[in-house]
Amino acid sequence: MNGSTPVWIDGEIFDATKASVNALDHGFTLGDGFFESIRVTDGRPRFLERHLLRLRQTADRLDLAIDPSDADLSTAIDDLIARYGSDSGRLRLTVASGAGPLGPVRGTTGPTVTIAIDALPHFAPTVRVVTVPWIRNERSPLAGIKSTSWGEGVEMLRRVRQMGADEALLADSTGRLSEAIAANVFLVLGGRVLTPSLASGCLPGIMREILLESGSVKEADIAMPDVFKATDIFIGSSLGGIRRVIQLDGRTSGGGKSEFFDQAQRWFEF
Repeated sequence: MNGSTPVWIDGEIFDATKASVNALDHGFTLGDGFFESIRVTDGRPRFLERHLLRLRQTADRLDLAIDPSDADLSTAIDDLIARYGSDSGRLRLTVASGAGPLGPVRGTTGPTVTIAIDALPHFAPTVRVVTVPWIRNERSPLAGIKSTSWGEGVEMLRRVRQMGADEALLADSTGRLSEAIAANVFLVLGGRVLTPSLASGCLPGIMREILLESGSVKEADIAMPDVFKATDIFIGSSLGGIRRVIQLDGRTSGGGKSEFFDQAQRWFEF
């Protein structure tokens, strides 16, 4: 299957062009599901245990029982990487709630679990960001979940790129900084490296988790106006690594040497 895109669906591997799922799966009709994006480096999935733990936590929160064990999923991922034929890539592990009636009530078939792999996109080490009027709703029942209902994110990124930027900084409904569209945010304020608390509705990202555990980053409630007081801003994810913000709303941001940036790059060297 080298050169094609293999996908794993409920225990079987198919070529992506020949794979299929039930057209009435609520993951398709309603976006009722969630996912993990996992970076593959040197033929190995990075931070797999952490991704699988978050997968289980999300499943519990959404009351979706996943049949494959972590060992089954790990084996499936190894098989996909081997068949893909490249030492680097991007894995997408998706759990859809399963087939059901066309309305919002879930069916009884149980979730559909799929894993796909494709080429790893290029992530530039620096980004241009803008502030936007759209918010991250910290009161949503899906706050902090990598939901397959990601149309909002797609539209946000499309508009942001029309503005000539790469990403956006989102506030929550109270005006606190929450996150970027597809990454967590880290700021240097008053000599400390801060990241928004989970109360802002941000994703409990893998990179964020590791940096908090290291003690080099602290959680804080950050008012959006304080973003412009930061001496440095970074966005980060386990897929794209740590990336420095060089422009905020059209104005130069950051610059100079950053011990945090250098340290984070070493930790997440891909």
